[in-house]
Amino acid sequence: MKIRLITTVLLVFIIGTVFVSCADTTTDSTNTSNVSGSDTKPADTDLSPFSPVDLGGRDINILCRAPYSGYLNPYREINIEEMSSIAIEATVYKRNQIIENKYNCNIVGIEVEAQSQILTMVQNDIDSGAHEYDYIMPNILIGIKLATSGYLYDLADVPNIDLSKPWWMGNIIEATSIQNINYFCPNDANIAAMNTVGITHFNKKLAQDYGINPNDLYKLVENGKWTLDKMKEYASNVYEDLNGNNKYDDADVYGLGINSYTWQPFFYGSGSLLIQKDDSDIPVLKATEENNLNILTRIVELANQSSYVYYIPSGNHIQKFSQNQILFWVEAIYGVPTLREMEADFGILPMPKYQEEQDGYYSTIHVNHSSTTAVPLGQDNDLETIGMIIEDMACYSYQHIRPTFFDNMLGGQLVRDEESTKMLDFVYENVVIDLALVFSSSITIDSIMRNALTNNSNTFASTFAKNENVYKTAINNIVDSFNNNKSK
Repeated sequence: MKIRLITTVLLVFIIGTVFVSCADTTTDSTNTSNVSGSDTKPADTDLSPFSPVDLGGRDINILCRAPYSGYLNPYREINIEEMSSIAIEATVYKRNQIIENKYNCNIVGIEVEAQSQILTMVQNDIDSGAHEYDYIMPNILIGIKLATSGYLYDLADVPNIDLSKPWWMGNIIEATSIQNINYFCPNDANIAAMNTVGITHFNKKLAQDYGINPNDLYKLVENGKWTLDKMKEYASNVYEDLNGNNKYDDADVYGLGINSYTWQPFFYGSGSLLIQKDDSDIPVLKATEENNLNILTRIVELANQSSYVYYIPSGNHIQKFSQNQILFWVEAIYGVPTLREMEADFGILPMPKYQEEQDGYYSTIHVNHSSTTAVPLGQDNDLETIGMIIEDMACYSYQHIRPTFFDNMLGGQLVRDEESTKMLDFVYENVVIDLALVFSSSITIDSIMRNALTNNSNTFASTFAKNENVYKTAINNIVDSFNNNKSK
């Protein structure tokens, strides 16, 4: 495997090649249409629909983001050059070996430090006619920018890609399509997509200190009764003025810890969307509908209950939770690995329902810290090969990386009890993305809601109303660009 890392001032080439044997047995499978972690056992047989092909040692160039130094995006999705003691890295290495051996090719990860670099590099690559990148793995925000600018193929036009297969995230395909056009979509090779789902962490020591049996929380989830009201009921009874200064400050114990991002997992836990689709798969703005405004109002009110809710400044999330100062901590699931050294036990829960009558629990993917898969234009003569490699990378990720992520990493090494492992099925049973977030460069709902949580502002409804025509125009422009680019 060849690895290339691009920084803003330095280009480093790290070259290596590995070959291993791989079975070529094939079988069929059906679409699960979700990101559920329930079916995570490696298949006994090779699920790939393709027979080995000799590509003559060619490079498969994949433009992707390097891991962050912090906890938001810790996993390399492509670039593992040798066997690792870290389970997820070892599995990425194994998958790459399978592909390289099967097709006599080199998996070349071209890593960049910032998502904006992927945008610029793809634009420059296509505009110059260089066509260096076989496919790319940007985040969803960069994916939509490249799609609306006319730089990507509709994945339905790429031979050998089958979006009905279970290694493609069916819920996200449906959520991000426009008139059934998908210029990008995550699959099981996009580890960052699986790793950015919003959850509720809870501190078992604090729960027990305040008379809450952790098993009761798990039972609430299993019985469909874990709701926003229940979370508030428990959290509102947790507060202690540890430093005795009669002030609500960062030295105290609180029932709930949040940040500006928290509005997203809370709102999408309701199962609602601010932009929905009509029967023609065209986005329709729903942000000003009464039900959605009621949900958002309740979230802002909850977030600003200073007697038991603590707004966590950037960088303090892990510390406060680990030091037993917060009962419930709402964050994406990438917060779990940061708790390896936490002395007190913790558990995980799905985001609470808005109302008990909901048909299930809902989670959302972080559109900035996730990743997706797309194919830049200019590959007409090579699309069949590119599609085959993408599909097999996804297939073998489904067979190997997916079970490692859910069973070994979350279920085995990081989550500390069997009950929390069971909670993963509820967390991942209904994973959604709202186009209101995907379109955030032109539709400012996310920034408005972040401000509402930070500043206890109740003006978001009037701001939505004032911007309604602007938002609708932006949606229409995006729909037009999807169709115009498709017809090119």
